[in-house]
Amino acid sequence: MMILPPTVRPSETPILRRHTPATTSYRAYRSCLRWEFGFCCAFCLLHESTLGIDVEGTGLMSIEHFETQALHPELRDEYSNCHLACRFCNGARGRRPSRLEHVSLLNPCSATWADHFKIVDHCLQAVKGDEDASYTEAIYDLNDPRKTGLRRAHAETLTEAIEALREGPGLSEALIAEMKATTDPDRRTTLASALQSVGKALQQAITQVQRFAAIPADADLQCRCSTEMSLPRFVSTQCWEYSV
Repeated sequence: MMILPPTVRPSETPILRRHTPATTSYRAYRSCLRWEFGFCCAFCLLHESTLGIDVEGTGLMSIEHFETQALHPELRDEYSNCHLACRFCNGARGRRPSRLEHVSLLNPCSATWADHFKIVDHCLQAVKGDEDASYTEAIYDLNDPRKTGLRRAHAETLTEAIEALREGPGLSEALIAEMKATTDPDRRTTLASALQSVGKALQQAITQVQRFAAIPADADLQCRCSTEMSLPRFVSTQCWEYSV
């Protein structure tokens, strides 16, 4: 199982468009877009698992039109104009244009996100002096407190779970060894209780780690085109393998 890192970092290359769905309605693009963007919001990088478990169908992830439907209805069903976006980014953008007189929204499929944004204390901050990045940050409200809170909770929960899985087995072995060495029945009872608590903590840690699977359990097994169902490089290179 591929597990997300505690913090999903901005892509170091533009996100490559790999899917080519043959359909006339943008609503049918969801399966392709989920895989195309690695189940992450293309703009703020929130992963579906950061928003919750099995979010498909909840409205927490939506299809964002880079050139809005209001201003460019002719691009409504153009696949390259569609991105996977979280509800917060989609709602923050509204109908605001992709360009003003001196600034333009950055497109993650043509711009390298890591060149324009840095992760600082769970905030996705525009690089100082980068006006397009600042405009993008403002339009999508990339650091809405709800988003930073979700990023922080993701990082803290996963880090604590990983730490528990690292330390738990050794602690269990130490408790078992001490139980074998002691003849004091009260001490054995105390150690047995502690061992049980460690076991429960390990099981909870396993559940938490599994929650942050890079590929959600409800991921589509096939999409609207013949493209291989695989994660984009910027997600896959950050993940680590976890054996259930």
